[in-house]
Amino acid sequence: RVYVGDRVRVKHDVVNGKGQAAARRRQQQLPQGLVMYVGPCDFADGKEMVGIRLDNKQQSGGHDGKEKGERHFRCDNGHGCYLLLDDVTVITSAAERAARAAEDEKEPFDLESELDNIV
Repeated sequence: RVYVGDRVRVKHDVVNGKGQAAARRRQQQLPQGLVMYVGPCDFADGKEMVGIRLDNKQQSGGHDGKEKGERHFRCDNGHGCYLLLDDVTVITSAAERAARAAEDEKEPFDLESELDNIV
């Protein structure tokens, strides 16, 4: 299952077009981003879609969270995409990130000690 706040990786290059998929896989990682929306979309005949704010602007096919007149989130132009649930893999769930952040807050930060470690 995919939830809003999860970090995901696109399973294959559906964002920039399938013709570029093999070359892109050889040259760099597939797109990654933050899930901004999970739910049905009219532009996809009511299918459940994942709205993603991609880390990097896409050469083609990206948008600002609005697809065919339907908006479920906002992001910089070229950084948004909607994909089927089967087209993404969860890298880090929102719950995992929250647990790590809570763990980090438990350890006190000593600026003097950290500065001594640098020099």
